[in-house]
Amino acid sequence: MGTLALGSRDYAVSGRIDRMAVRETAVEIVDFKTNRVPPASAEAIPFEHRAQLAIYRAILAPLYPDREIRCGLIYTEAAKTYWLEAGVLEASLAELTSK
Repeated sequence: MGTLALGSRDYAVSGRIDRMAVRETAVEIVDFKTNRVPPASAEAIPFEHRAQLAIYRAILAPLYPDREIRCGLIYTEAAKTYWLEAGVLEASLAELTSK
């Protein structure tokens, strides 16, 4: 549970991070997507999946200010893993703000 500030509004967010590892210089979070055909490329990852991780990243950032927060998706249907670039996550959060 956390609070996400988007624009001039605060939103209560409740979610569950499937896996999280706190390392010396980074925090890695991973979300499993089961029974879904993986996208053909990182660019084809659905907005909902990108936005979910972008929200988690934004909520965790104040808790780990000196660490990079890396976000990944694992599509279990074909054991395909994608690590999302920080710019992609920031753009997804900006897109969410405009909706």
